Amino acid sequence: MDNLTKQVKELANNLRVDIVNFTVDQLMRLMTANKINMNKTEIDENFASQIAESLLLNIPLQFLIFHEKGNIYNVLDGNKRLNALKYILSHNKLKNLEIADVINDKQLTQDMIFKILDSKIQVLVIDYRINDEIAKKISDKFKG
Repeated sequence: MDNLTKQVKELANNLRVDIVNFTVDQLMRLMTANKINMNKTEIDENFASQIAESLLLNIPLQFLIFHEKGNIYNVLDGNKRLNALKYILSHNKLKNLEIADVINDKQLTQDMIFKILDSKIQVLVIDYRINDEIAKKISDKFKG
C-alpha cells in the first residue's frame, strides 16, 4: 500500500459518523436537559405545521446533523426543524396544511401529539474526537 493510500485509510479510520434514530420525545427531553446546543431561530408557523404534518403522515424528515462533544450535542444542521417541533408541541395547533387540511386550526388530539412524540428522526452524529472544523466540513458534505 502506497503512502498516500495509507494516509487516507488512517484518516477514514479516525472519522466516525453514526446514524442514530431518536424519537421526537427523546430529542425534546435532551433539549429540556440542555444536552442539545442549538441556535434559536425565528419560528415560521407554516413551516412548523408542515413538519408536524409530515410526522403525522409518516413522511420522514430530512436527517439532523449533530457533533457530539462530551455529553452535549451541537447542532450543525437541523436548528429550524428542532425549533419547529418544540413550537408545535407547545402550541398544539397546525395551520395552512396542504395534505391533512382537515386539522387546520384545530387543537391536536392526544393521539396526534403521541404520534409526533413517537416519530423517529435520523440523526447523523459526528464523533466527539473530530475537531469542529472537520465536523463542519463533514456536515457540509451531507448538505450537498
